[in-house]
Amino acid sequence: AHFDAWLLWGKACEDTGRSSAVALHRRRAACALAAGLAASALADLDAAMSATGDHDVPSSSLLRSQVLESLGRNSQAMELAQQALDGGNGIGDDTEQLRSLLDKLRQGDSVRASPSAPVSHWHAKLPTPAELQHSVIRAVRPDPKDSRLYMAVLPVAMGWWQEVGGDERQFANALGRAAIAARTELAAVDSCLRPRPIRAVRELWDLHEARLKQDGACSIDLQQMPLEQWPSVAKACRALLGDKESITIAACNQEDGPGQPFALLWAIFCALAAEVARDFGIHELGMLTELRLARPLSGTKAGGPEVDNGGLLPDNRREVSFRIFVPSAGGHTGPPASMMLRTKDGERSLSLKVRTGRAFVWWSRQTFHQVLGAEGYFAIAGWAVVPQKVDRARQS
Repeated sequence: AHFDAWLLWGKACEDTGRSSAVALHRRRAACALAAGLAASALADLDAAMSATGDHDVPSSSLLRSQVLESLGRNSQAMELAQQALDGGNGIGDDTEQLRSLLDKLRQGDSVRASPSAPVSHWHAKLPTPAELQHSVIRAVRPDPKDSRLYMAVLPVAMGWWQEVGGDERQFANALGRAAIAARTELAAVDSCLRPRPIRAVRELWDLHEARLKQDGACSIDLQQMPLEQWPSVAKACRALLGDKESITIAACNQEDGPGQPFALLWAIFCALAAEVARDFGIHELGMLTELRLARPLSGTKAGGPEVDNGGLLPDNRREVSFRIFVPSAGGHTGPPASMMLRTKDGERSLSLKVRTGRAFVWWSRQTFHQVLGAEGYFAIAGWAVVPQKVDRARQS
């Protein structure tokens, strides 16, 4: 229940204004802590801080101290709790809970203290809001502070600080990589197009839209592309990928561009996006003109479930994900494989069979996906996005 509440608060945070974001992120952090997601709780507390702009309005000292304790960072938790008590940040019940937590941490620290014990890197102080902002400013250069790139990277900065264990060099490198990825993703948003429907896709969609509404994901067999066409698509995938694990194919909307072998597939994804926009009333939905081509890793090398928009990723505006798999051997059929999805804010777990010509559609935000047996396929991905106000201002 706490995990589901954490996901639902995430949806609420996406749709609210800045004035309400602070309280919502704090509530989400409390749910994350109760669900055993202390790392995410810390990221949410940082998001609450960043939502206040330049004003230093700290998140609940008690909650942050509890999160640090849960992460095993007792020294930081004690320091923060003591600062809160000295500064009068805790009032009423919070004061008593802070004192109780501080006493508990001191007792535990005295038991574990040892002159010969090595000093952990977690004993470094948490970055202040100003220090966090300065790190993001350096990462997004030459973009200025308060640019859309800065605002995209800042909410995930504390999460990355935690991910690298507070190591300053690794933190700077992680923020730099996040900024590079976000800059590329936001540039793609600038060139997105209004999706156009296709009558044949509309007829297929009518058979599956209820499944997307019910489960948060669906699979659709594309009758527009006969099995005979897929070997030629596989040949194009091999030629473009070479030895790379993944590449981005630009201008797939142009029949004479570099994405020409995938123009029909892109048009079908675009038509599916048009149906999603119509059925769900997402009038701002746009289709990226690029596709991502990848060679999925085998089970021993692949990581865990992925998310197309969420976690430690800066907001890339992705709203709807499209995926299709092409047998890498070039035949009409491929080996057994399954698409595993956790959808509907964690309420549903789905297992959908992979087959030639079958497209998968799901909501990009907080939907986790993983493919079992995918090493026998090329994966082709596309996304529909919802530009934010700052994106639309830039486009105009």
